[in-house]
Amino acid sequence: MTVEQIIQILKAGSRNEIKIAKAELEKTWHANCRNEKLFIPFLAEMENFHSVKNIENRVAFLTALRWPFLSLGETHFFLCKDFVLRILQNESGQVRQAIISSAERLIPIFPLRFSEHQKVSRKRRRVIDGNELRFCELVEEVENLIREHDHPKFARYDYISSLPPSVYKSLQIFRSKLLRSEARENAYLEYRYEKDTQGLGKDDLPRLWPTQSERKWDHYYEGMEYLSMEDTRMARMLFGKAIEMDEDFVAAYVGMTAVARTEGDSQQEKKYTKIAYEKTRKHFRNWPQEMYWGVLENRQYLRAICDRAILYQQEGNLPDAERLYRSLLRLNPNDNQGVRYLIAGMFAGLAPEAVDRLMDKGNRLQNWDELERLVARQNARHYFWKEPEL
Repeated sequence: MTVEQIIQILKAGSRNEIKIAKAELEKTWHANCRNEKLFIPFLAEMENFHSVKNIENRVAFLTALRWPFLSLGETHFFLCKDFVLRILQNESGQVRQAIISSAERLIPIFPLRFSEHQKVSRKRRRVIDGNELRFCELVEEVENLIREHDHPKFARYDYISSLPPSVYKSLQIFRSKLLRSEARENAYLEYRYEKDTQGLGKDDLPRLWPTQSERKWDHYYEGMEYLSMEDTRMARMLFGKAIEMDEDFVAAYVGMTAVARTEGDSQQEKKYTKIAYEKTRKHFRNWPQEMYWGVLENRQYLRAICDRAILYQQEGNLPDAERLYRSLLRLNPNDNQGVRYLIAGMFAGLAPEAVDRLMDKGNRLQNWDELERLVARQNARHYFWKEPEL
């Protein structure tokens, strides 16, 4: 089946024909992923998307774009990006949800951060810098659209998940997916900061850490930066400084846990996992009703709880592991951490490390279907996950 035939089936075929065509498209991509010319016909069809009238065929075409995006996203980024932003403003929630699922496959051209100490060719450095800049400009465009579609009626909602279905909500969801990792978020914040401070003198720069107590976060983020470069000695020192400033600073203990994990020191990893969780329990005498990832302050606690659940599972204490996994999915129903994969793996008899390997495989192939099938199978038996609605 040719790519042109696949496209026509997506645009006008029956449900069964579409299923077969999508499977054929995936096989074609895996066999010819480096041959971007093969997927060029999708670009013309994106321009003619308005001609597809049937909603089921529209959704089929948009969800199938995950494969062309992987091949065309870098060389035809601006055309793909403009199409995505246009469809995100479609009046149909189904259409918006479909493009969000495919647009995530543009991720390979998103930031690939590197240390100044790494040996990177000038040509490769320019590619990395260019990809990062395009990513940041995309996020900025999404934020501009969010402001354009904002309305006073949305002010009463504290969280994205509680917003009524709308273009505004879809844009917010897409933005959260773009910034779902700290590396991406930090890259974008640095981009915005550089833009905001261009032309300012040294004395005019905003004070990012205006008080002594807030400097602990400076140490934490610097520590995480060193940890990303596997400089665990510097990371440990900075996390230690943060703990000296605030002995109940959960994020620093989570950082210490990550250092121990990187060094393969299981005893220290267990030690700091337990301390981080105990400090979290000290902070919350009773669990709150909500603890959303979008609130930066919450992330340290969500990580500490997740680390403790993983440790319980590793120790064979499955009831307590399940209790904490379910608590995390209740507190943060959007599940930015991927807890649903961990609990599904536990029910299937997989260790957290095995789930991590599946995630790494999915990241490598840009295909997470194996993990999604794992969640679907186990969720049908144990019901722990509800897909957020657009």
